Amino acid sequence: ASMERPDTSSFWQNIHNEVITSSRELFENGHFAESVESAVLKMMVLVKNIVKRASGVTVDGTSAMQKAFSVNNPIIKVSDLSTKSGEDMQQGIMDMAVGVVKSIRNPKVHEIVSYTRREAVQKLHLISFLMDTIDKAEIVSIKKTPNA
Repeated sequence: ASMERPDTSSFWQNIHNEVITSSRELFENGHFAESVESAVLKMMVLVKNIVKRASGVTVDGTSAMQKAFSVNNPIIKVSDLSTKSGEDMQQGIMDMAVGVVKSIRNPKVHEIVSYTRREAVQKLHLISFLMDTIDKAEIVSIKKTPNA
């Protein structure tokens, strides 16, 4: 018997709505890698669009995450940057977002990737956490600086 429980009802309750929209059907049809890829792309497009609207600059991938979550000049401000723990939180979220791009999206572009159901669930939770964090964040417009 499989160690993995087939019931996913409680799993989806904890997943960001945009991730459900992009990934649930793929996931439930057993396309685990594609469901994760779809969620990552959804997150990347969201961040890219926020950065474009706030700064007028078009960036993608790792650069978009670094620009969006920058501790020094954040566009997606997730914490109070006047404190050390706030700076750590901002840096940590940036590191996670960059990590998702480097460890999940980039390998998929260069090679065929497959995930078990469990691996996909874990990755969808991580992406959902980042999407929720973005939803709760303050978006800071930095169009004021012409050379941003």
